[in-house]
Amino acid sequence: MKLPPRKESALQAIIDQGASTPAEKSIDAQAISSYTLRLYTAKLQQLADARDARRARHRAKQLPNANAISVHALILEGIDLVLKQEAKQAAKEATMQATTKDATQ
Repeated sequence: MKLPPRKESALQAIIDQGASTPAEKSIDAQAISSYTLRLYTAKLQQLADARDARRARHRAKQLPNANAISVHALILEGIDLVLKQEAKQAAKEATMQATTKDATQ
């Protein structure tokens, strides 16, 4: 079987035409992403115990939606707490660095 002759000029025209890069995807800060979290059974049990204790406190205070508390919500609260602590620590370090620079000048 014989291949048809190449059309070098047509190939070169396609190459010279180039291609565009794909557009960057914008990241929506409110979009929900999926993430798999693996926990030791003991840690998961501690979270379930904390959830049950909080539910009991909410029921005792007769707060609405006492049953709406979940382990997932506790994990998200923990993440928020760590992020706030890290931001506070970073601000403190930035202030200390600025103070140190001012003192050395």
